[in-house]
Amino acid sequence: MESVQKVRDGACVLERLSLASQVRMCACVKARTKFDADVLAAIGEVDKGVAFVEECHAALSLAEFIDILNYVDPGTERRIVEELERCDPEFAETVKQNMFVFEDLMLFDAKAIRAMMARARERDLLLGLASTLPTVREHILAALPDGERAGWLERIRMTEVRGPETNAARFAVVEACRKMDHDKSIRGHRGADGKWSFTASE
Repeated sequence: MESVQKVRDGACVLERLSLASQVRMCACVKARTKFDADVLAAIGEVDKGVAFVEECHAALSLAEFIDILNYVDPGTERRIVEELERCDPEFAETVKQNMFVFEDLMLFDAKAIRAMMARARERDLLLGLASTLPTVREHILAALPDGERAGWLERIRMTEVRGPETNAARFAVVEACRKMDHDKSIRGHRGADGKWSFTASE
């Protein structure tokens, strides 16, 4: 997408569509075609829908769609991926391979986590850590010295989680990780089990 605003608008629209319309949008993305009449009609009925159609010219590339899917609330993302796994396993796998969400920080080792925390904004990290699963939060904080970890835990405890602001913060952390991957500050490795792991570059 050309801007975070477009990603935000796209997420706002996608979250308000029915599951059937979300999947039809996915089919258009997969086929690399403009949204069909049913998708356009569904988008037109939701807040910001008409403006978003104009912004994206009634079509999304896979990369643009992934950006939006990374931004939506976790429940919406999970429902879409699960439905794709049911009705189009091949495209579901393509989507999952291209996605990186906040919870994927579980794939980072301690060095990569420390590098990420030095790059991302503290406010974004606090909102992300306050809203994520306990196992993810514990994995991230385990990379820190005891004193720092205690400080983060206290700040997280005092952080109020708000939907739109939290989604934006989680997205910002993911974007920081993507930039680290792009400039080779971190490097990924696929293990024998097919799973990825990431460490900081020397």
